[in-house]
Amino acid sequence: MALATLVVAVGALGVLAALTLVSALGDVSKFARQQQDEASATIAAAVSDAYEAGGSWDAADLHVAAALAADSEAVLRVLDTAGRPVPVPVDPETVVPTVLAGPIRSSPVVYGGGRVGTVIVHFYRAALPTATTHLRDALVRTVVISAGLAALLAFGVAIALSRWITGPIVALTDTIRSAEGGDRSARAGAIRAPDELAVLAAAFDRMADTIEREDNLRRAVVADVAHELRTPLAVLQANFEALTDGVTTPSPTNLSSLHDEVLRLARTVDDLDTLAVAESAALRLDTYAVDVRGLATRSMDALRPAYTDKGVRLEAVLSPALALADPHRVDQILTNLLINALKFTEPGGSVTVTVSGEEGTPTVVVADTGVGIPPDEQAHVFERFWRGRQAGRLAGSGIGLAVVHALVDAHHGTVTLTSTASEGTRVRVELPPADPGPVHASSSPDSHHATSL
Repeated sequence: MALATLVVAVGALGVLAALTLVSALGDVSKFARQQQDEASATIAAAVSDAYEAGGSWDAADLHVAAALAADSEAVLRVLDTAGRPVPVPVDPETVVPTVLAGPIRSSPVVYGGGRVGTVIVHFYRAALPTATTHLRDALVRTVVISAGLAALLAFGVAIALSRWITGPIVALTDTIRSAEGGDRSARAGAIRAPDELAVLAAAFDRMADTIEREDNLRRAVVADVAHELRTPLAVLQANFEALTDGVTTPSPTNLSSLHDEVLRLARTVDDLDTLAVAESAALRLDTYAVDVRGLATRSMDALRPAYTDKGVRLEAVLSPALALADPHRVDQILTNLLINALKFTEPGGSVTVTVSGEEGTPTVVVADTGVGIPPDEQAHVFERFWRGRQAGRLAGSGIGLAVVHALVDAHHGTVTLTSTASEGTRVRVELPPADPGPVHASSSPDSHHATSL
């Protein structure tokens, strides 16, 4: 990365330096030509002044013109109208190159309205004059030094930038390798990095937290399911051994107890199977227009005996609510919510089921006056096998609300929970609406009434 950044930076600097030199040298060359043209014109003017002062070439004093030519590194020749050379004084200290390779400038000498001669200025060499050459060389050195310093700066910035970017990547890679090696506590933590890498590190940490939590939940569910299965199996084993050994004799009471334990096993297995199916692509919904009011009535009727036995009032406020849903799965949702509410509501409390179709959205709300859920546990209530502190003393596998969440998601609905410790819990389920038409499960009560147990 540092090398790539350096190559790009140096390439850009090289192009910039080359363009700068080409442009600058072109300007310098143009300036040099202008100097030569001006020098030639000045020399020609000096020759013309000398002729005017003398009145003829023989009397003309060309020392000034010759000195100007020497200063401009040029040889001065003057021709009369016949093309014959006019003597030009030469400074003996002036060294004139043997070969003159510079440009030639010629100008006419005009006096009295007529041409009296020609001035020819032949510069020593095609190269720039000394001062201009120094200017060009200084410009080249400046550009080269500037480009070199800029390249060094680019190299330093590239190294720092590459370390700033690759450092967090290396740290994150090491963290991922640690997690891959089985270190469940490996976290990237807060890293100083570009926004995208910081977001990636935070996402990895959240993923690691989820994996660790899921791993802990899997371990917990093994213990919970083993506990849920062990108790009825132990009861069944003890009773069957007693019957086999003749310690007890078959009776309606004994057989009823065995039947209850078998049902308990069946419920646990059914919950696990429902959750597995609901969370997989194997779940198939048979959806059509159903009146949720009628489904709520039937679910409540089925659980009334359990509510009566515990001494919890079951109240209902039901209005028509037409949903596009699978009635069997909706019944599972309602049943799980009612069982969960009953489990955490003390005798003398109440559970209220509200069904409405306000604003075209079929809505079911199950509110209880139970023990409530602590704020720090509410974010986990729909997770598989999650059992809060309040559930520790109660039987259950912790998958009831997870099944509700999975089934509601399968209907493309929403489920939310609000709770206040020691005051109760309120679960709200919204299902997709159905177009008016033939309605199934229509054994609902009147359009709006309230009942209680």
